[in-house]
Amino acid sequence: MLALGPATNLAAALHGRPELRANLVRLVAVMGRRPGHILHPAEGSGHGMLFGHGPVFRDLNFAKDPGATARLLAMQLPITLIPYDAGRGLELDAEDLARLGAAGPGRRWLADSVQGWLRFWQEEAGQPGFAPFDLVAAGYLQRPDLFACANATAWIAQDHSLWSDWFYSPQALLIGRAEAPPATALAQGRATYCPEIAPALKAWLMTGLADGATSPNPQSGP
Repeated sequence: MLALGPATNLAAALHGRPELRANLVRLVAVMGRRPGHILHPAEGSGHGMLFGHGPVFRDLNFAKDPGATARLLAMQLPITLIPYDAGRGLELDAEDLARLGAAGPGRRWLADSVQGWLRFWQEEAGQPGFAPFDLVAAGYLQRPDLFACANATAWIAQDHSLWSDWFYSPQALLIGRAEAPPATALAQGRATYCPEIAPALKAWLMTGLADGATSPNPQSGP
């Protein structure tokens, strides 16, 4: 199952329903980060707003409903987290969208609909292209072999390693070693964490989007 937004509906549907949880092979969610990691798309490029440092993103899917994510962790579900890092490993630029738009009316509509997102990354983050976070996570479902993953512990707590902790310290979904979660963690559980992708993922996804020719790797696991 692929979760592209907050976990609100999933947590509500699975709460008190062990028979449904037993049928869940794997939940793939777009969220999570390492302690101390700032989601910063400009990443020192010297371009964009905020005195050349660019915008800073929230871990939005988690931030929209931390309690729902906590309930999912407490259920000890098989969860795979595709974080910001993985999405930043793939960039779609104007040339990629032109290729997509030339592939037919439906794909042209898709290319046109993301032009605003492309402009944001160009003007505010100073990058030539944008990170398609949800698309990368969808790619995991068919090509997990193109992701570098590790078993890790996930927990929900304040991230005291950030400088912003001095004046603003929201809860975060953090990933690390088994001994890392503090005693004050709201919830914790095990997760597969996939922060890196292979360069081949972009070619595979673009072939599918522009040419309709993707196929799953028959050797891939869930």
